[in-house]
Amino acid sequence: MPDIHREQRIAANRMIYRDWAYTVAKYLLTLVTGWIISQLSWPTLRDFLQSSVWLILLALVITFMQFLMACVCKMRCFDNNIELHDKSFFPTKATEMFITGYQDWEDGLYSLYVVQNIVSLVKETGVKSILHVGAGSAYDVKLSHARFEILLPEGTKNVISDIRPHPTFWESQFAHLNGVSYISTPVDAFNLELPEPMIVLSKGMVHHLTQQATSQFIKASLDTGCPWITVDPGFPGPMAWFLVNAFILFSFPLWFCRHLVNNINSVSGANAKARRILDFTLHLPFLVPAMLWDAGTSFLHTYTYLDYVNILQALGHDKCCIEFYPYFWGAMYVCIIRPPSMLGSIKAVGLAPEKMLL
Repeated sequence: MPDIHREQRIAANRMIYRDWAYTVAKYLLTLVTGWIISQLSWPTLRDFLQSSVWLILLALVITFMQFLMACVCKMRCFDNNIELHDKSFFPTKATEMFITGYQDWEDGLYSLYVVQNIVSLVKETGVKSILHVGAGSAYDVKLSHARFEILLPEGTKNVISDIRPHPTFWESQFAHLNGVSYISTPVDAFNLELPEPMIVLSKGMVHHLTQQATSQFIKASLDTGCPWITVDPGFPGPMAWFLVNAFILFSFPLWFCRHLVNNINSVSGANAKARRILDFTLHLPFLVPAMLWDAGTSFLHTYTYLDYVNILQALGHDKCCIEFYPYFWGAMYVCIIRPPSMLGSIKAVGLAPEKMLL
């Protein structure tokens, strides 16, 4: 009798190695592209230093403009989001391509650290369905599938959903993958009706919501007795705020190429890829300003541990457990909120620097 589990592990490992090789090759290609552009732009060391000074000044100007906007919006006021791709004038197609451009960022999606926290939650609660709300193209779930497959307990499934479902696209992307399904009808994260207990998971979504919307999102999950988990940007401080803008400017060829490559790889078929390149080109007047502006302004609308405590207290859910795991130097975090019915399953894993029973 063949060892099925061993074969699955070998297959999952092969996928991980292939993904790593592909990622390294892609970043080498974009680095080479950036180097070629730099050689064309900065033929001498003096030109490079002059350009660097202007880039630093531009980063300072962008950061100062964001700070002024933050003051107008009363700093961390969640009801005034100033990210360009959240605005009504920003085309829906450009928003979708902009978001897809970020979905292979190792420390921004389902990295090993994030998946380990999800695995711990699955094992401790016994809930073996993970509902990805607001998943969009779910390209990040596809990229991380090997990691999920090898680490999650057997029988655990990832369920893709969105308020605007893409069943045809999801079928083409996930039909051949084990442990992944999707819901073809709209799923409203603020009004969940679930046939079974699920872990409600969102990524990069909460900092786009008002405080009232975030409260409603958490309440919808807890009212159904489901654990709630989010992966979102944190607020690492003013210096990191400036460094993010400086990094984007210095590495813009890499930043730009990564967005383009991710969008091309998010679709299947030569015609679809050609159409994606055309759409990306046509929407450049929207995408380039968003790349330069939105990464820094995300920090202005992030939630902290105390924000979640205040939300739960306002909702009257004072018997829940919050686990808050900052990582990537505080620029990202994982927040897990367990309903009272699942508090008995908590184990002292020693991972959370901030963990509190309300």
